[in-house]
This record gives sequence, structure tokens and C-alpha cells, in this order.
Amino acid sequence: MVSKIFPKARKKAEILLKSGGAVQAQAKRIYEFGPFRLHGSEGVLLRDDRAVPLTPKVFDTLLLLVENSGHLVLKEEILTRLWPDSFVDEVNVNRNISTLRRALADSPRDPVYIETIPKRGYRFVANVVELTLNEADLIVEKHISAEIITEEEEEIIDSANTELAVSPARDDSRLSERRWMAIIFRFRGVAVPASILLLVMAGAAGYLWTSDRPDHAAPAPQVKSIAVLPFRNLDGSSDDDLLGVGMADALITRLSALRHWSVRPTSTVLRFDREHQDSLAAGRTLGVDAVLEGSIQRGEGRIRVTARLMRVSDQWPLWATTLDENSASILAVEDKVSTVVAQALLPALSGSQQARLNKRYTDNTEAYQSYVQGRYYQSRRTMEALRRAIGYFEDSISKDPAYALAYSALGDCYIGLAVLGAPEREIIPKARSAAMKALEIDDELAEAHTALGVVRHRFEWDWAGAEREFERALQLDPGYAYAHHMYGWYLISLGSLDKALAEFARAQQIDPLSLSVSTAVGMPYFYMRQYDKAIEQYRRVIELDPNFAVGHRWLGFAYMQQGKYDEAIFELKMYSKLVGASELQSPWLAYCYALSGREKEARRIMLELKRLSGDQYASASLLAVVYLGLGEIDQSYYWLDKAADERSQDLIFLKVDPRFDRIRSDSRYADLMRRIGMPD
Repeated sequence: MVSKIFPKARKKAEILLKSGGAVQAQAKRIYEFGPFRLHGSEGVLLRDDRAVPLTPKVFDTLLLLVENSGHLVLKEEILTRLWPDSFVDEVNVNRNISTLRRALADSPRDPVYIETIPKRGYRFVANVVELTLNEADLIVEKHISAEIITEEEEEIIDSANTELAVSPARDDSRLSERRWMAIIFRFRGVAVPASILLLVMAGAAGYLWTSDRPDHAAPAPQVKSIAVLPFRNLDGSSDDDLLGVGMADALITRLSALRHWSVRPTSTVLRFDREHQDSLAAGRTLGVDAVLEGSIQRGEGRIRVTARLMRVSDQWPLWATTLDENSASILAVEDKVSTVVAQALLPALSGSQQARLNKRYTDNTEAYQSYVQGRYYQSRRTMEALRRAIGYFEDSISKDPAYALAYSALGDCYIGLAVLGAPEREIIPKARSAAMKALEIDDELAEAHTALGVVRHRFEWDWAGAEREFERALQLDPGYAYAHHMYGWYLISLGSLDKALAEFARAQQIDPLSLSVSTAVGMPYFYMRQYDKAIEQYRRVIELDPNFAVGHRWLGFAYMQQGKYDEAIFELKMYSKLVGASELQSPWLAYCYALSGREKEARRIMLELKRLSGDQYASASLLAVVYLGLGEIDQSYYWLDKAADERSQDLIFLKVDPRFDRIRSDSRYADLMRRIGMPD
């Protein structure tokens, strides 16, 4: 039966089983470093006299580095030595180095053996002793050779992995044969009773017999969360660096549209835009089931895109492909990559899912390129970066006036400027116009509904309208972290603090590395007056990034509410330092000085704030808070009235803000709440 089901496999197995035996050598080079001994021409690496299994290409990589110990070995040299007659992606070198580091128990951050020279190559840094032994001194026994993977084995195993990756839902006899061949290879050179070997081969036969039946089909990989990392540029061009970011952003948008799995947002994966990034380590950090990585290379009017999907838990390749297209058709490449990835994970796409997957927001390549550049700067969320992003989005729209995604991103940038302190009266009408134009073109953009929801909530005080937009955004894309984040702030302003906490927790689940979201998780506790819990969360954020200014500001607010004024002042000064602002322009610091009895210092800042009143550094609502700290209630209400005239976004939190607890019983406070239309 076995010979009938897979005769080729049996023939290969017989040849390989006969070839086991001692490997004899003549004069050979041997290298020793640490607990390891490297037998160069034998293809053997020993650790304390026990074989360390390595594939030939990985072994050759190690040998090349050891032979040149102490010297830089360029990536190009490794590629030329290991693949002299093939066009091979640089990712193969990176993968070999990663495998070697695991085998040697080495660390890229604190290397004992292999040091990375960024953008150039690698250096073997351990002390190496070279030995030369005669034939009688060098005999590699069968138990060692049994652990070595030969070039033929590697080819078969790699081919099996490739076939599985290309079509994980299909289980044909060729693939199954290769899988069982990989098992049979493990018996090579080992004294195994014939009965056991026959049992293994019978198992292979039985598997192939059942897998050949029409009702036997392997299920698609179970992947519930994915991170699409920025594709690497193999040409060294900064334009292609952004193209790699754009490829990732486009795939994130398309895969998110299927609503079948959680896809990490662009803003989070951009922090892994490094040449020597360990993709699997990034996947573990992001807490995903699978990582999609790739590279882009241009040449002679063509563009080659290589992509592969790796399961994080066991490093198993779920899918891989290489596409070679006309360099002008990057949009077509995105179409193909997104389609094959989706089909690999979700073979039975519905008609609506296929339509969402294939949806293009523009066919204009130049408009797309400007959009990609804008997205890059948009993700940085600084005043300067947002202004640059706005320029790129406007350029994109000029090239394609029907580019809904560009309008949506433009609106989000204007909102970002307003939140950071730009004059709201100038900025918000532009944000509203851009978001509404995006929805006029495409009413199914969750991003545009979210942007419009923020405008309705924070700047127009249209509470019902804001809720409709946020709910619509989450209906369209339940995995959109920013929508959950903004909806959580809406719920806080209403006093629905438990619901807000649930929204922030969901946003953090989708975007676990977002410092803004992590800070927001502490907000419901702050407004519940549970300051210890809020402080615990803010400290956790600062531990992740000591330079995250907003974390220091909110930690200062919480200390202030506890009466720990020295700690609060320290954190608020740190905030001013990190954002590059003068302490004399900090209304929060003035408020803290006022509460702590340092009235002179508070009034000094107050004079400066009044001088700047109307500029981005001092809104009327913040001046009202400082007067509240000084105990001048009438002056505080005067500035609160002015803030209402300005439709200041700070007033939406009047219902829950603990700083206003002392004046809630004042009838003027109730009037102010009615004026902003606060729901009961």
C-alpha cells in the first residue's frame, strides 16, 4: 500500500536511510568559541559535544561570520556567498541571523556572538580559537549526523512549508508526502528497529490515504489578530521607505474592512519601522496571532514585493508570495497581496467581504503617494508633523478630488491641531468641512464618522449628533481603536464612567501600545475620584515612555486632587519641559500654586496668561480654573462665560471635573450646564 500511495517518497527514504554513517574527514578546520565547536567542512556545530541542528544555509552563514571574526561581513557578501546564482531577498539573511541567535542563545541588544552593524551587515565578536586536526582526530559519529539537516532535506522541508503557505486550506498528496518525508529524515543515521520505521511509513501512508479523500480538508489557520508591519525597502531610497509604510497602511485598511479579525492600527505598527526589526518579537509585543511582513525592491521599471505571514506562537509560515509587477502599478500589487492574504486566512469570502477587500479609494498613483506621505506625518501627532500632513493631504485631494480617505485624514489632522492648542475658531470649521466631504463621497468610512463625531461632541456640543456618529463608526468598523477611544471620552463627559472604562479597555485591546489609549484607561478612575487607581495607571504609562508628556500632566492632576502639591508641581513642570513650553504659560501650574498657597507665583503666571489670552496658550476656560484655585469665584464665572461664548472644548467635562466640585451648588453652575446643552 505504501509504495502505491507515495512511491517517490519511499524511494527517497530508502536512499537516505542507506546513506547514514560516520562522516570521515581529512585535514579539517575547527573553530572554538565559548562552549561551541564548529567543524567547518563537516557542517557540524557542537555545544558541549552535543550537536546543534542547523540547516545548511544557516550553518554557512555562521561559518562565514566565524571565518571573518572581528571583521564586518556585509549583507551583500553573505548573499553572494550563500546564493551565488540566485536573486534572493535580504530577508533570508535576516532570518538566518535570527535563527543563529536562537541556536547560540544570543541577544541582538546585548550580543555575545553576533553584532548587528545597522544597514550594513554583521560582525562575529566572540573570541575564536582555530584548530587543525588530522583525520584520526576527527570522526563525526552517526548520532551527530542524525541531527544535521542536509541540503536535500532542507529543500524538501522548505518546499513543504511553501506549499502549505501558498494554500493552507488545500491538503494535497504532494504536500502530505513532503511532510512525512521530513519525519522520515529524522530517522536517518539512527539505529531504529525496522518495525518502528515501518510504523512511521504506515502512518504516512494512512495519512495520505485519508487526505486523498474528498471529504478531508485542512482548516484555514485560526488567526484572530494580525499586525501588518511596514514593508522594508531593499534599495535604500527614502521614497520607498514611505512606500513600505503605505503598503502596510493600505493592507491594514483592507483587512480591517473584512471585520473578521483584529488588525493593529498603522499608528502602532509604525514604531516597528526598523531595518533589523525582529518581526516575531514585534508580534509578541503587539499581542497578535500572526505577523505579516514584507519587502519592496525596484529595478528597471519593475517592482518586486515579497510578503509572508508568520504565526507568532510557533514561527510557522502560514503563507508567502513574491509579486513582480510594473513599478507604476503599486495599487495593483496592493490588490493582489491583500486578496491572497485574506483568502489564505478566510478561504470562503462572502460577496460583500470580497467587495470591501477589493475597494480602492483612488486610482491615481500620485494622489496615493501624497496620501501615504501624509499618513506618515499624521501618525506623529505633533503640531509640526500635523501641519506637514495637512499639506500632503491637500496635495492628494488636488490630484484626486474624490479621494474620501484623504478628506477624512485631513479632518482628523485639523482636530489634532485643535486638541494640541491651535485656535479652535479657525481650525474646527475646516475639520467639519473635510469630514463631511469624506462622507459625501463615501458614507461607509468609519474614520470620517469618528472625526465628525469628535467635532459634534467637543466643539459643537451636539450631544445626540456626536453619539450617532460614534455608534455609526463602530458599526462600520468594530475594530477601529480610535473610535472606541473617542467614544469613551464622550461617555466620560456624560458621567457614564463605567461604560467609558469599557470603551477604553476595548481600544487598548486593539491598540495595546498606544500611550494615549493607556492614559485614557486611567481617566474614568480620575473622574470617579479614585485617584490611587488613576495614579497607578498613569505611572504605568510613564514607565513605558518617560518622555510621554500627557502622562506626566495627568499624573500631576491626580496628585493635585490628593493634596500632594509638591509631587504635582514636579510632574507639571516635567510636562512643560517635554512640550517645550515656558512654565509661565502653564495654567495648570498656576492652579496648583494657588491651591498650595503660593499665590504670588500663581498670579505671576496669571498675568502672563492674560497677556496671551486669545492665543493658543491660554483659553478662557483655563483662566477660569486658575481663578477658582485663587478662590475668586466671580472672576472664575466671568471667564467660564467667555469660554462658553468661545464654545471651548474644556467645558464638555463640567459635569464630572473634580476641580469644579466646590461651585456645583451655585445656581450659575446649573445655568452654565444648560447653556452647553448637557444631557441630564
